[in-house]
Amino acid sequence: MKEMTYPDYAEFGEILAEHIIATPAEVHGLLSGLLAGGLPVDDQSWHVHLNDLFNDGYALPVALQRKIEKLVVVSEQLYRDNQFAFYPWVPSDNDPLDERSEALAQWVQNFLVGFALVCQELSKAPDDIQELINDFNQIAQLSLEFDSEDEVNEQAFFEVLEYVRVGAMACFNHYALRPSNPASKTLH
Repeated sequence: MKEMTYPDYAEFGEILAEHIIATPAEVHGLLSGLLAGGLPVDDQSWHVHLNDLFNDGYALPVALQRKIEKLVVVSEQLYRDNQFAFYPWVPSDNDPLDERSEALAQWVQNFLVGFALVCQELSKAPDDIQELINDFNQIAQLSLEFDSEDEVNEQAFFEVLEYVRVGAMACFNHYALRPSNPASKTLH
């Protein structure tokens, strides 16, 4: 099986910048939230949401749409991977911690938007999902600026990133993989 990976973050960011004012983290956060809320991967309504949020309602160029479609497919495959391979798409560990932290906050903010667009009855969600979403709201509002790039800050960032990663997978597992969801495929 072909390895599932996101494109190069910086290159994708340059492509996005030619057409919209959004980072890869913002776009991926929105798409991840839509998928985690139960939007089937073959449901093309994500185009409308992406266009509305990042392009004043106008359609993106076809070449960019295709790249984003691939990102949707890879994200959904990573969500479904039995090795828990899904992760929020933020700059690499080689990038400054402030940039990664800002990208994570952007990712979480847009995850929440995408999730809310699909999963509108959060009050009926299990307590653990409601708690996750409340935690995500707090994470999205945090100022994640660091005075230095020391080990303690790196560890704190990693712990928040890991919590977000696992939380997003928990939402996907609850909403996208639930038996009542027609997008969920039962394996026998």
